[in-house]
Amino acid sequence: MDLATIADTLRHQKNTPCLLGILSRFARTNTTQAQRKEILQHLDSIASDPLPGKNEDNGESVSITMRTLATMADLLAAFAGKEAGMLHSPPLPSFMLRISSNVGLRSGPARNQKWKKGFELLESGQYKLAIKELGKQRNKWLSGPELLMRASRHYEGAAQVSAERNHPFVI
Repeated sequence: MDLATIADTLRHQKNTPCLLGILSRFARTNTTQAQRKEILQHLDSIASDPLPGKNEDNGESVSITMRTLATMADLLAAFAGKEAGMLHSPPLPSFMLRISSNVGLRSGPARNQKWKKGFELLESGQYKLAIKELGKQRNKWLSGPELLMRASRHYEGAAQVSAERNHPFVI
């Protein structure tokens, strides 16, 4: 089952397969908003409870949350590609993904004010609340390739915020 593979890969990183093929398959076969929301909610649960049954809050759990946010960015970009009719097979690495001139590049700003609360919660280390807030906003951005790509950018930004908070660059 692909969802189990994704969860295992994100949580344990043992014999880690590249998830792009699985995400591409999801994007090709799960085309309704309800199906997309279900998959994304599964990823939300991994991000907000990265180590089920363990109460310790450590770098490992933040790392899992960060990887899950990046995976969600990849999945949202794949959904955008599917809607734009540009989903590549085999899937391209996310940094190479260009959907179309109407949708734009995945790289770009993640500064829409509607996402601000989720980013502030991430920056303060309130990951469960942040994931919930990001998910609420994301669910409003699932219609159309441009909104999906913009949501993808915000999830990429959220992964970067998590990485910076957990592993700040020190001079």
